[in-house]
Amino acid sequence: MKDKKIVIDVREIDEYAKEHVPGSINVPLSRIEHIKGYKDILENKSVHILCASGKRASIAKDHFDQNQIECKVIQGGIAEWKRQGNPIITLSKNRISIFRQVQIIVGTLVFIFSLLAYFISPLFSLIAGFIGMMLAVAGVFGFCLLATGLSKMPWNKAK
Repeated sequence: MKDKKIVIDVREIDEYAKEHVPGSINVPLSRIEHIKGYKDILENKSVHILCASGKRASIAKDHFDQNQIECKVIQGGIAEWKRQGNPIITLSKNRISIFRQVQIIVGTLVFIFSLLAYFISPLFSLIAGFIGMMLAVAGVFGFCLLATGLSKMPWNKAK
């Protein structure tokens, strides 16, 4: 018999800070490999995984299954949770997510260096290429130095 229901939110920290299920635990998908350390705590609990739409929660479920942690995905994610009238804690409504901030910054930099390469010197294309390579590295390893830096900025702190 399961003792208690636990909701694990696998969205990134900034998404969780913006709004989340009361009492939920934030374990971002980018750090889900650490879930095996919580196996004893999650044993005999009814574990439910939540994300924005259900896609990341399904990916996280594979990690839970690999570590023999029984869980269920909340289909439709937090959007469906809200649609059903379930409670939500909202901390900030006007914040742009860190990943959108990264996209804005990286896109702007690539655009600027591409223009500089076209109008001034082709060597500027090397910088645009370097930025693209760093973005690919962030995608492969699940760690973005720019996102980490942005998360420490005052406008991204939870109030």
